Amino acid sequence: WAEAVGRCYLTTPFPTHTTVPAMDAGMGLGLLADLHDLTGDPLWLNLERAGELVGIYFDQNNLPRGASNIDWYESQMGPGFLLHGLARLALLSLHGRASCPLNADYTGR
Repeated sequence: WAEAVGRCYLTTPFPTHTTVPAMDAGMGLGLLADLHDLTGDPLWLNLERAGELVGIYFDQNNLPRGASNIDWYESQMGPGFLLHGLARLALLSLHGRASCPLNADYTGR
């Protein structure tokens, strides 16, 4: 089921008409990182989706928005999960599965 959800996350356009908490986007990236870590399949290292989310959630001050379609940082909306997911995907793409220095974070799942 995790691979089916991951495929859906990669192929479904990100909703632009509603507010999506940063935590939700970060959990999606965390799932992709986990799937890559488990399978080694490069499909899951989708840096295009990560780049799309950077464009949606970050402003000129380099602070992540608390959610899409808002213009402020809000720690209660879980931007740390977005930061973790972005960092983990980047580190996996740079260092590979065997030596990624950042582990999965399941505290919000």
